[in-house]
Amino acid sequence: MHIIVEGIDKSGKSTLCLELAKRLYLPVINRMIPKDKPFTEFIEFFRDSSESRIVDRLYISELTYGPVKRKKADLDFRETCLVELTMLTLNTFNIYCTGELKDIKKRCKEQNETFITGNEIDKVYNNFEKEISNSILTWHKYTIGDDIDELAEKIKKHLEKNHSIIRYKIFKKSRTTGNLKGKYLFLGEKYGDRLQPPLIPFGNNQPGLLFFNALKLSGADLDDLMLSNAIKSNREEGQLDDIDLLKKELSFKNLKKVICLGKASLNFTSDVLNKFPEIKVDITSIPHPSFVYQYSSMTTEDYAKIIKKAMILK
Repeated sequence: MHIIVEGIDKSGKSTLCLELAKRLYLPVINRMIPKDKPFTEFIEFFRDSSESRIVDRLYISELTYGPVKRKKADLDFRETCLVELTMLTLNTFNIYCTGELKDIKKRCKEQNETFITGNEIDKVYNNFEKEISNSILTWHKYTIGDDIDELAEKIKKHLEKNHSIIRYKIFKKSRTTGNLKGKYLFLGEKYGDRLQPPLIPFGNNQPGLLFFNALKLSGADLDDLMLSNAIKSNREEGQLDDIDLLKKELSFKNLKKVICLGKASLNFTSDVLNKFPEIKVDITSIPHPSFVYQYSSMTTEDYAKIIKKAMILK
C-alpha cells in the first residue's frame, strides 16, 4: 500500500514524508516531474510497485501546478478518474498537506521560494483546494505542527487492514480498476490488439473520455464502481483464464449489478453466470462507448441517461 502525500510548496510535505519514512521504515520517492506522459507513468508506477512506498507528489500536483506553470495540466478528466480509481483499487493512504494561505506565503518569502512566486502561490493554493474537494478519494489533512506520531499510527492500522498484496495481484493480473467494495461493475469487451499502454479499461482512447464524461453527467458515484474487461487480450505474462477472472470479479462481496458494455460482454458474462448459478448479481447491458463514439448520433447527454437508467438497482 502506498502513502500518497500532496500539497503546495512550503506546506511541510517533504519534511512529513521524511518523518513518516523514519517511523514506518518505508522509502520515499518523488513523482513531481514525470519524464514523458504523466498518466501512463502514474498507472505503470502503481502496476509495477508491489512494495509500499511514500510518494512525495503525484497527480494532484500535475493538476494544480500544470495550469499555472504550463497553462494546462497534462491530464484530462478521463485520466484523472482512472488514476483515482486505481488508487481506490489499491486503497492508498492519501495525505493533503495544507495550512493558511498567509502562512504558506510567509514561509515562501522567508525561505526564498523560487519555483512559485507572487500570485502564482494564490493560484496553486486555490487549485489544490479545488482538486482535493473534487477528488473521489479520502484525503487526510496535515498542517505543520500536527502530531506525526498519531498520523503514523493511523497509517499502520490502515496497512494492517488493507490486504494490499491481494489488491495488488487483482490489479496487476486482471486490470480491475476502482473500488473493489463497490456496488457496480462495468464490463467492457476487450483491451484490443493495438491498445497502447497503460493496459487498463479505457486507458488510452477517445471513447474512454466519452464514457467518463457520460458517467459524470449521469451523477454516478465513481467511488462505488469498478471497471474491467470480460474478454481479456494483450496479455503480457502468459495466458489468463478469462472465466476464472470474471468469476472472481462477479463474486466481489458488495457487488449488486453488472453493466455490460456491448453484446460480446453480455454474452460472455451470461455464460459465466449460467455456469456458476451460486453467483447472484443483476445484469444488464448498454452500448459500448466505442460504438457510441464512432457509429451513432447519440450525444454524451443521451449516453449519460442510458448509464443512469442502467445503474438503477432492483
